[in-house]
Amino acid sequence: MSAGAKTVLDALNVTWINPSELPLKRYSTTTVYATQFDTSDIYTHKADGKFDEKDYFEKGKECYDSVFAFRYADHLTCLINGIYWEPKYPRLLSKGEGQKLVAIADITCDIEV
Repeated sequence: MSAGAKTVLDALNVTWINPSELPLKRYSTTTVYATQFDTSDIYTHKADGKFDEKDYFEKGKECYDSVFAFRYADHLTCLINGIYWEPKYPRLLSKGEGQKLVAIADITCDIEV
């Protein structure tokens, strides 16, 4: 996530949780929860389901798939996307995925894409 988005969320006094806590078992309807995903949370190797950062950035979608929609999207209301992307990498979400999301904000800087 971009540092700016995190600064704004911190100023709004959100409660930070770990992605592994999704779906929340107990929650307050008066609390705004936020989480920050690492690349390793949302992409896995097609062959073994593991994640290797160097390999991912070298091979991209040739060897890796996004598991974001399957693991997390249905447990979120809003997505503030602050990750770098280019066509060599798998998409975070595809059309038809993330149907429960109310809003998606893309604040990335995808140069020449």
